[in-house]
Amino acid sequence: MSHGCGQLSALFRELRRYSLTLLFLAAYPLCNDGVQAMIVRASVHGSEGRGPDGTALIGAVLLVRVLAAAGALLGRHAARHGAKRTLLAHRRCGR
Repeated sequence: MSHGCGQLSALFRELRRYSLTLLFLAAYPLCNDGVQAMIVRASVHGSEGRGPDGTALIGAVLLVRVLAAAGALLGRHAARHGAKRTLLAHRRCGR
């Protein structure tokens, strides 16, 4: 047990050198909780009969997930090639 605690404390000491990683690890749960809360609220709203039926609701949730994945891929492309080039390439593909 003490060996595991020693490794964990060494990990936290080493994480101080990676400030962006530490920031990501702190921000990710907050962002993910926000997305999940919005999905739950939309589902409750839809299931109360004020919104679309269940099939459309499932489709909307899946659409949000697919669009989020596409946005992540575009973000990765923008990080490598620049935001302007990514937007121009995306615009050319849409025509």
